[in-house]
Amino acid sequence: MLKKLYKHHFIIIISVCVVAYWGLWNGFFQQDEWAGLGYFYSYYNLSLVDKLKTIYAPMFAQSGGHFLFLTPLVNFIRYSLFETHFEGYAYLSISIHTILCLLVYKLSLKIGSSKAQALLSAIIFAVMATA
Repeated sequence: MLKKLYKHHFIIIISVCVVAYWGLWNGFFQQDEWAGLGYFYSYYNLSLVDKLKTIYAPMFAQSGGHFLFLTPLVNFIRYSLFETHFEGYAYLSISIHTILCLLVYKLSLKIGSSKAQALLSAIIFAVMATA
């Protein structure tokens, strides 16, 4: 019975994420997204070496204060895959958030002893971003 309940928790968490973010793919880009896309298109035709120099130049100009090594690379890959098609960004975001909710559940199980408490923690984590 306990193993069955454990598997049902995963289904509940996934269902909560799908219901909470239902219709997100009908959204649209706002100012930061347009700025990122504009920046991406401004170096679209550069060679790979020049692209890497361009996307990492702002971090090196800051004297090491805020270095996020993977962010420009991940953004470049995302923009290359989805360009101006918002649905792709939405599906990717929902998928990653759902995976993170499942990881919060697993972490809560490791920290605490109650499966119900772990489930509640994951559900709260899942829906708090909707605000």
